[in-house]
Amino acid sequence: MGVLVNPFWASGYSGTLLDGVLAWYENWSGTGDWIDLVNSFDLADAATPGSTTGKVSTTCPDLDAATFERFSISNTGFTDTIPLSVAVWVKNDNASPSGNYILAASDPTGAYDIIAHVGNIQFRPHAGDVFTRAVTQTNWNHVVCRANSTDASIVVNDGTPHAGSTSTSAPPSADTCRVGWGAFGNYYDGAMDQLILWNRVITDAEVTELYNSGAGFPYPGP
Repeated sequence: MGVLVNPFWASGYSGTLLDGVLAWYENWSGTGDWIDLVNSFDLADAATPGSTTGKVSTTCPDLDAATFERFSISNTGFTDTIPLSVAVWVKNDNASPSGNYILAASDPTGAYDIIAHVGNIQFRPHAGDVFTRAVTQTNWNHVVCRANSTDASIVVNDGTPHAGSTSTSAPPSADTCRVGWGAFGNYYDGAMDQLILWNRVITDAEVTELYNSGAGFPYPGP
């Protein structure tokens, strides 16, 4: 899929972070859908998600696993693409989560998932392949996951990547991309801010730019 046209350039930003961007979610209204600032891939809300002050945004979703708060969208034209990159700020309300889905862009056997587990964040780009980085779950953590058809990595807080070989495939277009939950539940319990997806593997320099020494990189840039 080609690079999508977006209005970011009108802001005067001259970097590369919008090259190949599919969706950029930030500054949630506190109710209803989470609006894509770049294209039209708005995330539909369910079970009335709560809200809190974000890491980058004035307001971001604060999902309650007990009441199944979540977002979703059809994969069609969205996450059904390889290569890919996903970046998101997360802050778990549970210090010891057990397999709670930050994002599931596939059915249970398909393409890729990002999961909060005890002591770490996991990127699963293919069944059997797991890339992890340790975190303190109740802090804000910046997570970047990247994959092409042969390699994948996860980076947390602009640290050293956990990288290796894999065999990632794009999820079927008929699947649902789930934000804050998986195909069988496993709901995320905590805040989520500035979710961004690309149809390319972003560079290490771009990861550093997004992290911005822990301050974040608000749309359309600091």
